Amino acid sequence: MKNRRLLFGFLALIFGAGMILLTTSGSFRQIVGSSVKGNLAEGLENGWDYLSQIRGNQSTGEVDPADVLKARNQVSGLRKSGAIGLNWSSMGPDNFAGRTRALILDNRDNSGSTVFAGSVSGGLWKSTTSGLTWNQIQTGGVILNVSCMAQSKSGEIYVGTGETFASDRFNLFSGFIGQGIYKSTDGNSFTKLASTDPGTYNDPTAEWAFVNKIAAGENNRVIAATNYGLKYSSDGGQSWSMASAGGENLSGTSNEVKIGPDGAIAASVDNKLYVSPSGTADGFILRSTGIGQDSLPAEGVARIEVAFAPSDASTLYAVLISDGTLSGTLRGQLKGIFVSKNKGETWRLVGPGASPVFNVFGNAANTTHYGDYAASIVVSPTNPDKIYVGGVNVWEGLKILDDGFYQWQQKTLGDAGLYFHQIFINPANE
Repeated sequence: MKNRRLLFGFLALIFGAGMILLTTSGSFRQIVGSSVKGNLAEGLENGWDYLSQIRGNQSTGEVDPADVLKARNQVSGLRKSGAIGLNWSSMGPDNFAGRTRALILDNRDNSGSTVFAGSVSGGLWKSTTSGLTWNQIQTGGVILNVSCMAQSKSGEIYVGTGETFASDRFNLFSGFIGQGIYKSTDGNSFTKLASTDPGTYNDPTAEWAFVNKIAAGENNRVIAATNYGLKYSSDGGQSWSMASAGGENLSGTSNEVKIGPDGAIAASVDNKLYVSPSGTADGFILRSTGIGQDSLPAEGVARIEVAFAPSDASTLYAVLISDGTLSGTLRGQLKGIFVSKNKGETWRLVGPGASPVFNVFGNAANTTHYGDYAASIVVSPTNPDKIYVGGVNVWEGLKILDDGFYQWQQKTLGDAGLYFHQIFINPANE
């Protein structure tokens, strides 16, 4: 295994001076002014436009996985046969991880030095030096399109593959097709769970082609949010069943799932939030009804991210992203940050959406937003009333009063990270 010394800047969240402060009364006060130089937020979209042009079919303009596979086979044939007198060899780069959506701080390492990172296009990586140096984990000659990771309390690591968060918005193709779920019991050797084999590398409609999020609990419980619904396993991923709510299978597109400290489960399916307070596969209850002030909105939602408070099993947060269909909203814009103190039965708004100042997911001009692409939330391990929300930058939210908004401070500046797909907190440094 080759040792690659890479610096993962995204792992170090620089908690500098806050830029903006939201008071609990809902008024806004400018603390420090610092604008993002240039149009950094537009760079991603421009990049995807360029990739679409060079990869897309000249007739349809779309990127078809079949065309990609055909091109790979043609290149492979050139290498083998030396066609037209050309012999090909790789010139690199072979030490670039790509866009990283998944991080794990290994719970078996009491020093907090072991970190796993999963890349959408660059596979699985491991660091034992708190991110200063990295080794790429070999997975049978296949570079995994890693979308998510989870670790159980007993140490098993689950890696989900296949990613579609960028495809619908930035490109005309189905996404980075995955290979199912990989599992490790030692943090070194990862093998595919046969029950999650999509059967082919070239079929975006395969059942396990896209695993968007994984949660791992005690007693071999694993829950997978996939494009084919919310999947539940009670035997460590050897077999799966469909989760259900009120007797109806949750078979829609699922992008988020989390397990609370007492085993409760929260998940989004078709951009609506469901909670299983008892943690059973058939115990989910719809919490996005849009009825009454205490419910989560049910319309105009493009994505939901959730997080349980580690120190209070009843506290649950939800970050809602707008789909831009409702008047006065933009696609990818924050719709609202909500908190529940009873596992989702009732909610209150603690972070306002569509704000020109509380700009979690927008560019400097507040005209383009990326919450449907990059959104994350984590709760303090010791304080259930303090959270961190990541998008274009990272913001800290802290409860000051029992009513009204949280106090919000922007904790990263400019292009410190630009897009935060996941945040974890090292308990030793919290």
